[in-house]
Parts: sequence; structure tokens; C-alpha cells
Amino acid sequence: LRNAMDSLKKTIAKIDSLSKDIFIETFDVVNNAYKKFVQLLFKGGHGYLAVSQDGSGIEMYVQPPGKKVLRMEQLSGGEKALVSLGFLLALMDTKPSPFSLMDEIDAPLDDANIIGLMEIIKDISKKTQIIFITHKLKEVLRVADRIVVLRGGKVVVEADPKTATQNSLAALM
Repeated sequence: LRNAMDSLKKTIAKIDSLSKDIFIETFDVVNNAYKKFVQLLFKGGHGYLAVSQDGSGIEMYVQPPGKKVLRMEQLSGGEKALVSLGFLLALMDTKPSPFSLMDEIDAPLDDANIIGLMEIIKDISKKTQIIFITHKLKEVLRVADRIVVLRGGKVVVEADPKTATQNSLAALM
């Protein structure tokens, strides 16, 4: 029984060590992607992830252009949205899924930030299919491969924005 207990403790220690190594490796990859996306979304500035001091969570830090490094709680609403998007995009870039559904993630953003986000989404869509739900059609048309307009739960328009006429797209807006 003691031999079995010792063997079990050694196995648990190996699993704990391996899990920690995998976490650190994955964390570094996600952190590097997060740094890249924060810089793109904020059009400059810097961001990074850190394991909390007690090891119980992850903290997100960002330095928007012209500001000092801030924790997420100290940011404006739009800045918080960009930080959250940076983290989401870093996860998507690190381990792409077959498809992603994004429901109005652009809602708190202004037009300039939506355009930047759409360029990133266009790049990520090479790795995963994106279903993007928005009320801000004009900005999304620049990168979309397909537009589906729903009204009252029914499809009223389905079009390829690259081949659709300006008049038909204008009617959507």
C-alpha cells in the first residue's frame, strides 16, 4: 500500500510539473500574440499579460499611446473593449477553432477602431471562419466575403460585397 501511495505521489508530481510547463509555454505564446494585437488595436502603445502574484489568475496591462502603463480597471470603456478584443484575438490566433461567432464585438468602438479591427479579423479569417454580427455594416463591408441581412428573423439580402453594386449595398445601410 505504501509503495502504491509513493508511486501515486510521484505520478501526481510529474503531472503537476508537466501541466505547469505546458501552461508557461502556452502563456508565453498567448502573451506574445496579445502584445501584437494590443499594438495593432491601439495603433501603437504596448500591452502584456502577467500571472497574478498569488498565481490564481492572469492580469492584463496596457499602455495606450501617450499614457502610462495601466491595469484594465483604470481604462475607459472603449479602451477596455480594445484590451478585451486583444486578448480574445490572441487566443484565437494561438489556437484557431474551425469557426468563431462574434456578436456585436464592434458595438463600443468608433469607426476608426472598427476599421482597424476589421483588418485584423480579415487576417484571422485565413485560419478560422468568422461569423460576424454587427449593426455597423459600412465598416464591415471592407473585409467581408459574404453579407447576409436579416430582418424579423428572415434573410432579406444575401450578397458578395465585392461583386454587389454600390446601389444594392447602399440599400443595406
